[in-house]
Amino acid sequence: MCIAPLGQSVERSSAAATSSHSPFGRTPGFRGELAFAVAISGAFAVLVGFVSTNLNSRFEHRAETIQQQFAILAGGPYPIDGVFTEVGAYQNRVLFPLGLEALAGLTAGSVGQWYLLLRLATAFGAFLTAWYLLRRGTSARRMVAAVGLGLLAYELVFTQGWEHPTDFPDVALTGLWLWAAMAGRRWGLLAVALGAAFNRESAAFAGVLWLVLYGFTVRWTARLSELAFGILVSVGSYATVLGIRWFFGGSTDLTHNTNVLDLAGTLPRLWEAVTHFLEHPTPWSWPVLMLAMVALPGLWIWVNRSYIGAREWRVLIASVAILLLSLPFSNLDEPRDFMTSIVLVIFVAVAGEAARERCVSVNACNH
Repeated sequence: MCIAPLGQSVERSSAAATSSHSPFGRTPGFRGELAFAVAISGAFAVLVGFVSTNLNSRFEHRAETIQQQFAILAGGPYPIDGVFTEVGAYQNRVLFPLGLEALAGLTAGSVGQWYLLLRLATAFGAFLTAWYLLRRGTSARRMVAAVGLGLLAYELVFTQGWEHPTDFPDVALTGLWLWAAMAGRRWGLLAVALGAAFNRESAAFAGVLWLVLYGFTVRWTARLSELAFGILVSVGSYATVLGIRWFFGGSTDLTHNTNVLDLAGTLPRLWEAVTHFLEHPTPWSWPVLMLAMVALPGLWIWVNRSYIGAREWRVLIASVAILLLSLPFSNLDEPRDFMTSIVLVIFVAVAGEAARERCVSVNACNH
């Protein structure tokens, strides 16, 4: 019987960590595939980088986007459509700006050239991380992992008129803390989440994943120690976000336009997006884009639902929880806001396909 039902134990133990049901408990012989991983990651990085940087509206805004990176390090304000604006929610997103500032200090190349090169490098890092996450985390064949990367590239195309240099690092860092959580490496998870706070506040969602994976028993009764650790990860990473905002922007960036404190102002945007779509629907409106984003991974998971294991189902539940937590602070016209959930969903889709192939292989051998 190859099916791993939802009721299968998800308790953390050394025995479970080395079980044959957990790809993270063993080290597949993938070291010889580095050239393949680099080649396919590079190809997809060029693809999404080209699309991202050559959208007309993004091309027109590039000079401002570059100015924004240096303004973040200087404490803002920074230009948005020619208007200098204070946005405290962006003030912790210093990872890319710090890299750009270091490169811009070199004598060779212009700032614009270094910006494009760094965008390409972060895209490559995102796909390379996703490749090893899918290969080692699900024991998927190369072709299945390659399809998973193609699906990730497809999802990254659904974006909006402004470049957000945090997006590619966000994919990589989400992949790393997902990897750590699935492997049961609590301190690794905490370390990645704290580091991810220098890129985006979505770092706090690492704790949500831990809560869903380990905070409850098979019968969904609370496991207090694991719940406490998940809360520690979320609180610790968001406290780091606030500390970075204070360090680079001062106390005003803890209270002005920070998403959480402006919740009363951001919630009406959701209804405005709905009414705008109803009044002016187009084939490229946000509900159509959302449906297109969900359709492919959703169908892939559906056809392999009988083969998906208990922990992968919990990852899927965590992705829904993260989406719902993101919703009040998101702009429905920017599907990129839900990229954390998308990374988790793609992982589950590839894990289901890999499990199905193993099951078919076992049954074929038994016959």
